[in-house]
Amino acid sequence: MENYEAQLRKLVGAKLLFVPWVWAVVQDQEGQLLVAIKEVGLGLPGWPMEIGEQFQDTVARGLQTFLGLAPEDYRLEKQFATTTQRHIRTSYGEVQTLDIGYLITVTGQIPRNKQGDFTWFYGEKLCQELLSFDQSLPFLQQYLQGLPKD
Repeated sequence: MENYEAQLRKLVGAKLLFVPWVWAVVQDQEGQLLVAIKEVGLGLPGWPMEIGEQFQDTVARGLQTFLGLAPEDYRLEKQFATTTQRHIRTSYGEVQTLDIGYLITVTGQIPRNKQGDFTWFYGEKLCQELLSFDQSLPFLQQYLQGLPKD
């Protein structure tokens, strides 16, 4: 089944789409930050919302698809208060996003077959240059600023 973004793209062609987008700041219980390996570099995992989904539904779908995690394998710690609007390029073309972020703590095991698309960093050692694609996400800045300093 095609996702909502792909269905819209067929209808409107190359016109700019407006899509609600949910991002996850994912940490493990030791405080490491999960960083997705993307075509454009390293960044946060994020997913477009589908019709009928709530923000938490999008997080659950994304974590299941990307990491193989069931809801009992993670905790939704908080929703970041900041939302942003950005233009990003996806596999379906350019979209303007309304971004919302969640802090997630992984409590279960990530299946081995899902471990190739990301890496872990300790947050305080994470150079923001590595996340240049996602630097415009204020909730990532909030998360990094809240970490203890060396």
